[in-house]
Amino acid sequence: MLNDALYFKLFASCIPVKGSVECLIYDTDRGLYHVIDPLLFEIINENKKNVLSIGELKKMFLNQYDRGIDAYFQFFVDEEIGFFTDNPQFFPEINMSWHSPLRIQNAVIEVDESSPYDLLDVLRQLEGLNCQFIQLRFLSFTHIEELKKILDNFDSSCIKGFEVFIPYYKDVSSTQIIDFTSTCKRIARLHIFEAPEQEDLSKYYDQSSTRGFFIPQKITCSTHDVVSAENFFLSLDTFLESQQHNIGLNRKVSIDRNGFIKNYLSHETFHGNVCSESIKDVISTSSFQKCWFLHNDIILVCKDCQYRYMCVDNTEIIKSEGGYRKNKQCSFNPYTNKW
Repeated sequence: MLNDALYFKLFASCIPVKGSVECLIYDTDRGLYHVIDPLLFEIINENKKNVLSIGELKKMFLNQYDRGIDAYFQFFVDEEIGFFTDNPQFFPEINMSWHSPLRIQNAVIEVDESSPYDLLDVLRQLEGLNCQFIQLRFLSFTHIEELKKILDNFDSSCIKGFEVFIPYYKDVSSTQIIDFTSTCKRIARLHIFEAPEQEDLSKYYDQSSTRGFFIPQKITCSTHDVVSAENFFLSLDTFLESQQHNIGLNRKVSIDRNGFIKNYLSHETFHGNVCSESIKDVISTSSFQKCWFLHNDIILVCKDCQYRYMCVDNTEIIKSEGGYRKNKQCSFNPYTNKW
């Protein structure tokens, strides 16, 4: 039995989140989450709000759950997501504010042989906006050497990394990909899509995070990202951002193969075209930035999902009679807790 005079506290970076059926504790330091039932969430939440000793907390629930409280609190301590203390006042909750100096954090660019815009100019514009990460999707034949000429322009850039998709061609080899990705300073991942076989080339690299892949999937202008648990991203920074922003769309810009400037490639709505307008001017408009602030707590269905602060879904958001909603149904149902 625990010492009822002590206080139990979750570490400030371990945050309980309520869903419709299931609740979680986000361990934002480790990027993990722990499943808890709604009753335990209520106990933890009551404890956070009122700063009660273990004994006082048990009394609040009429001593019905004493054994469960002891067992779970000890489990949380063993899992290093909580601790016992005599002085809870020395451990304040985390500051929930979030700020980024970046006007654009990441971008997605789609290009093919008929694209009417200058790709290098678009990349220079994004560099001028201090964009950190860029995904390039080449829908038509692009040789490794051609890709190298483009990316060599950004060896000393503020752009931290490129993720690149190019279609498979018969002369491309694993050796070429490994040599290219090992020497190009800014490339993080290179995907050769529509390949005959899937192959992850990670084993050929040292400690570098750069990786090359052959993937059988086809990438087209209509390719949509799929919401899945494998795509969740959990960190303290992302959690804080998600409180007031849509983490799938905030500070993101996309350019489709026709040059239209969008919040994301799959969106029907566009806000301008790089052939006639600067990216800087377009992203500064209130219409472009509106979706940055449509966070999951105000989107129908999403607001009841336990994964809402780690989900980076970039589906277009529309306003309906009942409020904001995604225009494409998610593969997870928070009301049945099933995928």
